[in-house]
Amino acid sequence: MPRPTKQDAQVLLTLMDIFLSDSVREARKWWRTLQDGLSLEEFEKRFPRGSEGWEHFSTMAIFWETAGSLMRRGLLHEEIAFDTFMDAPPWGKIERIMHDRRKREKAPAEGENFEWIAKRARTWVKKREAAIRREVASAHRGRG
Repeated sequence: MPRPTKQDAQVLLTLMDIFLSDSVREARKWWRTLQDGLSLEEFEKRFPRGSEGWEHFSTMAIFWETAGSLMRRGLLHEEIAFDTFMDAPPWGKIERIMHDRRKREKAPAEGENFEWIAKRARTWVKKREAAIRREVASAHRGRG
């Protein structure tokens, strides 16, 4: 991956401003209370369209879908984004809901960028943790 540029930093800072905005902060708080594994039917019963829960769900889904779209197209530098704050896009919270929506709405691409960035994040975290373990082991060998 190419070295990040000042433009990459600016894109990341803009995305962080959005991530830390009041509306996304409120949506993130709500999101943490969302039960994992809800079906679309269960979700829609608890949070019908127009409800505060529905709006929080939409806010977070749109944020992660946008971040995934930017990253897939090389407009958001993966290394600095994951290293800074995007190491855990919360796909697991809504995976079942999105799969149910894809079937019902016959929209196989719905949420695809959110799902993609979550998978990329898991891969990035594993690689980064392995690199850290190697660095620590190397430092310990150097002292001995």
